[in-house]
Amino acid sequence: MKEKEYIETFDFNELSDAFDFSEADSDIFDVEQLQGIDIRLIKPPRSKDKVAAWKNAQKTASKIDVEVGMSYFGIIDGSFIFGDLIEAIFVGKKLRARRLDIQTLSLSQENVDSLATLLIKGYVKELNLLISDYFFAHERRVLIPYIYDKLDIANRFQLAVCGLHTKIITAELITGLKLVVHGSANLRSSGNIEQIAIQDSDEIYQFITEMNDNIINKFKTINKSIRRQKLWRVLEAPAKRIN
Repeated sequence: MKEKEYIETFDFNELSDAFDFSEADSDIFDVEQLQGIDIRLIKPPRSKDKVAAWKNAQKTASKIDVEVGMSYFGIIDGSFIFGDLIEAIFVGKKLRARRLDIQTLSLSQENVDSLATLLIKGYVKELNLLISDYFFAHERRVLIPYIYDKLDIANRFQLAVCGLHTKIITAELITGLKLVVHGSANLRSSGNIEQIAIQDSDEIYQFITEMNDNIINKFKTINKSIRRQKLWRVLEAPAKRIN
């Protein structure tokens, strides 16, 4: 395996540019109440909002060589939606996956549209999305129906819901590589400093996939056997009429 490589997406020399120091010298307490008291606590600088851009995800993806033994670690600066990086890698590197599993606490409508693109355009054959029950409960009338509508394509999608807080993506590529992506960011995350690791590891992939299969078997929300039963009834009907 190659030595670990690093994604240079965060410039610590520019860290001060991300903050507004205009109020950094004022105390967090009411100054009038603290006259004559020497304290060490001050207000932290305010972080400036970053604009999330697709081009930034593409730029980061271009630095990643998807090959045997690959191993990357990076600090990303929040200048793109994390979920966009997955699409950017697949599209930019022209990858094809037999199976893509995603564990995330939460996601956005834009993430759903991105995943739909991977399914519709054939980058991913099977998609399993594992999300938190907290997110499911809060989005059950809005984003959850949208997920089913956009991703339940040709029996290639499954949504599992449980008490989950992990952020792990695994992909079995048709080339045989077993990609594992993990870090601090949810799919919809942007504007924050996050850590990310990307590697080709059969051992870790198998470990996470076994975990995912156990969760899916117990907490799946799509009964795929129903669709198969309906199909069988359709095929069975002409035979009955012939008899």
